Amino acid sequence: VVSRGLLLPGAGAAPRPTVLYFGGNAETVYDLQPSYAELRSRGINIAFVAYRGYGRSDGHPSSAALLSDALRVYDALVARPEVRADAMMVWGRSLGTGIATHVAAERGVRAIVLASPYARLSDTAALHYPWLPVRLLFRHEIPSVEWAPRVRTQALLLHGTEDRLIPIAQGRLLAAAFGGPAELVALEGQDHNDLGSEYQPRVVAFLTARATSD
Repeated sequence: VVSRGLLLPGAGAAPRPTVLYFGGNAETVYDLQPSYAELRSRGINIAFVAYRGYGRSDGHPSSAALLSDALRVYDALVARPEVRADAMMVWGRSLGTGIATHVAAERGVRAIVLASPYARLSDTAALHYPWLPVRLLFRHEIPSVEWAPRVRTQALLLHGTEDRLIPIAQGRLLAAAFGGPAELVALEGQDHNDLGSEYQPRVVAFLTARATSD
């Protein structure tokens, strides 16, 4: 199985801090890259990964496969000469928030950003299929809330107050579970697919501050 992705270098001398981004279900790494030019201009590498079965990656997605792939990608990144192993950060959106949380719990990261996160993937599914025993039937669980207590680095969570796919209550539950300092930013009037103009600047400022703190 081959997971394909991109590592885009930041400005300035290597090695540099690096952000590993785990996107949502509808995002593709090749569409995303122009949106993150500001991070790169601040001397931060950014890496994107196409999940199994997504984009140009082969294989079949499952929670176990996505989680193990994410750790392999992290390990491959920190071994690269242009990457500072002590300044890795993870950023997840929607589906990718659980994957980012798992990586942060299993590996040393300097910071974590989660946009539109869930506490457990099965809880989100249960909201939309209340007539089914989703939690009993769910085969691809990603229990972020169980991993969060092991994450003791700084966490920034952002959630739209009008998110109907993953309600903000899920974000609040997850934020309370982190083992380190966690801030939940409620983005007023925003939904799941549009987090508004406040989202990107907040994330860039947070990651830049963490990247330069030694």
